[in-house]
Amino acid sequence: MTQPQRLALTPQSDGKMWVAELIGPDPTYRFQRMFLPEIEEGVFLIYDGIYQIYGCHPQVSPFNKEYCRVVNGHMERRLDLRRLQALLPEMVAREDQRRDRIKQMIRGKLEEVKTAVPHEQVNEAIDHQIDYLNEVEGSAALMQAYHQVNRQLPMMIADYQRQIQMMRGENEWL
Repeated sequence: MTQPQRLALTPQSDGKMWVAELIGPDPTYRFQRMFLPEIEEGVFLIYDGIYQIYGCHPQVSPFNKEYCRVVNGHMERRLDLRRLQALLPEMVAREDQRRDRIKQMIRGKLEEVKTAVPHEQVNEAIDHQIDYLNEVEGSAALMQAYHQVNRQLPMMIADYQRQIQMMRGENEWL
């Protein structure tokens, strides 16, 4: 697997920008899309695969919900629907790589909790959540889990800190 490429985008005139990896067929929309998170404001990591991109990149014509294919870090733009249909087996074949990549992203976020709240019980709870990742089916479900963990990260850290503080307070009375 090649190294990810950083794709920096700015919003289109409607204020929106996004990158979605195409992961297989969809009965309603032709292709199932998995929306990627920004790793920092306006920056997405893209790997080899097929994407739909919406946004502006400096010195390049705007991506207007454009289909693109990345192979060995090089992007091919403006794919038509017939070409995308022919690439469906490639989209599906990348599922294992996608799942592994997203699991690693989730592990990274959960490790942030362990770093922020260094306590044995927190480590055990987080390790249990990491073990549970192997039971989640499909990259789309894993990406939903990633978005949930990412959104709840500050609250998770605060909750664990509060629980540890309460435990320490109870132990002082013993």
